[in-house]
Amino acid sequence: MVSLNLSKQRPGELLLFIQPVDYLLVAWFLLAALSTAYVAWDQFRNNPEPAVMKWGFILVTLYLGPIGLLLYVLAEKEPRPNTHEEFVSRSGSKGSAAPSTASPATPQASSAPR
Repeated sequence: MVSLNLSKQRPGELLLFIQPVDYLLVAWFLLAALSTAYVAWDQFRNNPEPAVMKWGFILVTLYLGPIGLLLYVLAEKEPRPNTHEEFVSRSGSKGSAAPSTASPATPQASSAPR
């Protein structure tokens, strides 16, 4: 147990308590900054995606830190620069998955009652 002797504190001196979790937070923020810097550098280097997608991944990495970097690395990325079209055709990617996930909730023209 730590005992504090506040009588030795000088007037106007700020007493700071550094907890072990503070070191963990500083390490996490440092990793988040480094992860975001890498994603930003990689996104604006040779990425053919629209600007909104570039900034989206940067913001996600800023929020999630190293977890966002892991998601970025595991996402479908072209293996070499300027091979995007070949990579997309080979991997079978058809663009966004949003229409396929939204389609069960939207009525289909053929299934609508007549």
